[in-house]
Amino acid sequence: MRCNRTALLEKEIQSAQKKLSEYAMAFDLLTRIAHSFTEQEAIESILAVFDQLFSPETLVFVSLSHNQPDRVYALSPLPEDNQAIKERLRSFAQEHAWTASKKGFQVMIRHKDKDLGVLEVDHVKFPQEKDRYLNLTLSMIEVCGLAIENARRYQKIKDTENKLRNEKEKIRHLAITDNLTGCYNRLYISENLDREVSRSLRYKRSLSLAMFDIDQFKIVNDTYGHQCGDKILVKLINRVISNTREKVDWLARYGGDEFLLVMPEVDEKQAFHTCQRIRKIVEEMQIGWEDSVILITASFGLTGFNPAKAAISVNAEQLIKAADEALYKAKQTGRNRVAANFIKS
Repeated sequence: MRCNRTALLEKEIQSAQKKLSEYAMAFDLLTRIAHSFTEQEAIESILAVFDQLFSPETLVFVSLSHNQPDRVYALSPLPEDNQAIKERLRSFAQEHAWTASKKGFQVMIRHKDKDLGVLEVDHVKFPQEKDRYLNLTLSMIEVCGLAIENARRYQKIKDTENKLRNEKEKIRHLAITDNLTGCYNRLYISENLDREVSRSLRYKRSLSLAMFDIDQFKIVNDTYGHQCGDKILVKLINRVISNTREKVDWLARYGGDEFLLVMPEVDEKQAFHTCQRIRKIVEEMQIGWEDSVILITASFGLTGFNPAKAAISVNAEQLIKAADEALYKAKQTGRNRVAANFIKS
């Protein structure tokens, strides 16, 4: 009699230890779930919990959106395709149920009466333990539901933040972009040219700047109208941009038909060559307007500095002034030319 009691006690102790071990493992894995940031991470962590606990042949979670199957999650390939699984679990609305094989179960994971998805655990390694497995699962689904809901809320917050960031970037882009030509505007110049000058002085690198405009552009506007003039400006700037260094040089509308071309780390000789090349491209442009073909030319006032050759103290305002003086010289000496006025000291 005493032996039977001892054997029974040992069996109960072993059972209790086994349960304790399972709960300890479940707690450890659920702690990992709580640190998931995305819904996919949370669900995959949940599946990993039940895979480790029950070693089922089939383990799948179907998330619900507006009470309809949304997405199928699994750790390994499934014998059914996703659509078939969705259709099979579409009408599931119970707290739990046994699978058709009777070797597993389905459980609804909820959070505050909100259905989040259906967990299916089937063909577990020890089917005779399925009742205990189900009870263990039911004790864990509240934490699982909380993890999924928190991940969804976190994702909504991140999506909102990204949307706000994108909107802010759009507004910022509009604020610094000329709405006609698509190049930068006066605001961008005021915010960035001093920065370019300071960088060049600090690292002793050349900086060149060209101010240019269309020769006798007022006559073009008076003859063909401002819509034609706008078209010419757009085509001119597109042609200039396509002949400068992408993400290095930058172009901005200074005012009217005057533009600034900023060329970091470009010395006097290179800058002069670039401006001459663009001038010739502009000279060869033929712009159709109604029954006319319009030819244009442009004049360039070029300036810049090279702090590696001499000690120089200069700012953005002085640089623009020097370029403006050079542009005036180009106009006075016949137009359709490049005039230089580099700062030497």
